[in-house]
Amino acid sequence: MATFSNFMELWLSRSESVPWCHCCCYAIFIKLGFNKIKKEIIMNVDYFKSALLHHSKGNWNKAKEIYEHILKSNPNNYSVLQNYGPLLSQLKEYKLAKNVFEKSLKIKPKDPLLLYNYAKFYHDQRIFEKAITLYEESYKIEPRNNFSMYNIGNIYFSINKLDLAISAYKNSLKNNPRNFLAYNNLANSYKQTGN
Repeated sequence: MATFSNFMELWLSRSESVPWCHCCCYAIFIKLGFNKIKKEIIMNVDYFKSALLHHSKGNWNKAKEIYEHILKSNPNNYSVLQNYGPLLSQLKEYKLAKNVFEKSLKIKPKDPLLLYNYAKFYHDQRIFEKAITLYEESYKIEPRNNFSMYNIGNIYFSINKLDLAISAYKNSLKNNPRNFLAYNNLANSYKQTGN
């Protein structure tokens, strides 16, 4: 019997340049058994909402359990993977988190939030070169995300490259002049340089 996973595999394997119309989706629903797929979709959405709630409240192990349950039936569920990687990082399960980030990048290599979270993964482990590269990639795709530049500034400040920190904080403030943390860190950077 066809399952939700079969449908998702077909859906994900479609050409990005040729989106499917509703008729194609309907035909697949009929072929795979609409009621079964509909039930699995609703169940997975509810599970996902529950996982997000647990994740946001700090119930990380419960969120992990739910994410893993969803991924068993749909291992390429990007929405889940995108949240599962940062969760694993928070749990300090770095090896598994890296695998999840890499898998996610294969699905959506230009997602600025994914790149930001992957950069944060390296930043938290003090692997600064990779973190900076990923923050910069995220910033190039979504320059309105001032936190990428802000975190680059924090890295440079922490390794005492104050001129680079100042430049990064200024870039962050161009996109969000209300980022008071960036103003504070910019002032501290200037203070340490003697300016």
